[in-house]
Amino acid sequence: MKVTQLPQNLIDQIKQLQQNKIQLYCDLGEIEIQKTQLQQKKDQLKQKYQDIVDEENTLGQYISQEFGDGTLDLDTGTLTPLN
Repeated sequence: MKVTQLPQNLIDQIKQLQQNKIQLYCDLGEIEIQKTQLQQKKDQLKQKYQDIVDEENTLGQYISQEFGDGTLDLDTGTLTPLN
């Protein structure tokens, strides 16, 4: 079998394609890391939201127990009792 020397431009094209593929792998890996970080941030924000909702509910229960059920006007600070 005869050994054939390929033209340099073909070798360069193959090398460039391999480099492009390696860069794509790196970019995809970076995107996966960013997705993980975003998911962690999303989970943290969802927990903070739930904490706020829980605190709001606790405060609402306290107000109802101390002052009775009613409608609270935050602008005036008045609680109008329910009928």
